[in-house]
Amino acid sequence: MKINLALGPLLFSCLMFSAGAGLYNTVLSLQLLSVGHSSSAVGGVMASYFLGQAAPLFVLPAIVFRFGYVPMFLVFLVILSTCMAVTPFTGNLFLLMCIRFVSGIAMSGLFLISESWINTSVPNAQRGRVFGLYILLSMGALGGSQFLLTFWQGTGNVMLMLSVSFCLIALIPFLLIFRKCAGVGRKVLEKKLLRFRWKGMASLLCPITGIAFGSYFSNAAVYAEKSGYSMTQIGVFVGAAICIGALLQLPVGMISDRFGRWNTLNTALSGTIFVACVMYLAPQSSFWLLCFLSMILGVFINSFYPLSVSIVNDEILTDERVEVSASLLLSFTGGAAIGSLLGGVVIDHFGHEKLMIFLVLVSSVVIISLSIFKLFAPAAPPVCEVCHAPTPLD
Repeated sequence: MKINLALGPLLFSCLMFSAGAGLYNTVLSLQLLSVGHSSSAVGGVMASYFLGQAAPLFVLPAIVFRFGYVPMFLVFLVILSTCMAVTPFTGNLFLLMCIRFVSGIAMSGLFLISESWINTSVPNAQRGRVFGLYILLSMGALGGSQFLLTFWQGTGNVMLMLSVSFCLIALIPFLLIFRKCAGVGRKVLEKKLLRFRWKGMASLLCPITGIAFGSYFSNAAVYAEKSGYSMTQIGVFVGAAICIGALLQLPVGMISDRFGRWNTLNTALSGTIFVACVMYLAPQSSFWLLCFLSMILGVFINSFYPLSVSIVNDEILTDERVEVSASLLLSFTGGAAIGSLLGGVVIDHFGHEKLMIFLVLVSSVVIISLSIFKLFAPAAPPVCEVCHAPTPLD
């Protein structure tokens, strides 16, 4: 697989800030539980983060067009680092939710720039595998950072500062290329760019798949803690699910390029239902069995978003990448915010094992919607009808 090396600085920065964000999210959830907050409160804090990701997506395309990819990427990294740095000094739950909301805005900007940049730089025939590589690096870093929890020494402040360090390291590649690429991504803003083009069923699937993603990964640490696992086991449980799920996104992308994205997405949804049912019925005392099942579940759930994004980007023109990326992020993160909150409520009121039943129900809704849509949907345009733009750094 040939990847344009000009994407290297972007992919490295995605690797680093994803590691920082992943460690930060889990440590914050565990700290809130340790001081007596309920699972619903933890879910609410995480929901504010996803709401922050969704809220600015109506205006972010205009901002990115005005200032360019590189300057805005640096601005969002600084905002994210600042939010992480002030967290240890915040004791009020409402203020913490506000900080998480702002950090969600920063992450939204980083994702928007990264995904529109990548999708502009690859042809349709390679989009699944290249986007899979992006998910592999970002989600792999997010999951790999969970293993740092094995060094937890009773306070999460050191871990929070480590998260800040990862984000500061992510600044370095863009500081080095700032002068050369400061204008990349700038564009004269026209009224038509403010319209959101909801292309294909994937744009409608993103909110529902976002609910599944948010309900599980936002509450995975809580699920493990309620199952009676130690801090080390929680780190392994969460980290393994994210890492293995991320590592296999590259082959999932290649499979979608070869056998079709709709078929691959349908398989992932069916697999989610099957594994979630097994996890619900599996003995709760068997840690390694549940850990293995969680890894398989992570593969399926992690594939929802990249497959949906690839389906939509196969059908649009190059100059629509930024606003369409914003619409997909808006719908997915909005769903993830709802899922994060609903997952916490399910755990609080029905027990942590019922989270698996919730996943089954959500995935079933997606499969039914997908089946209905495919009966009436027009065929996607051939790959050759969609123009391929060169990498912005070329």
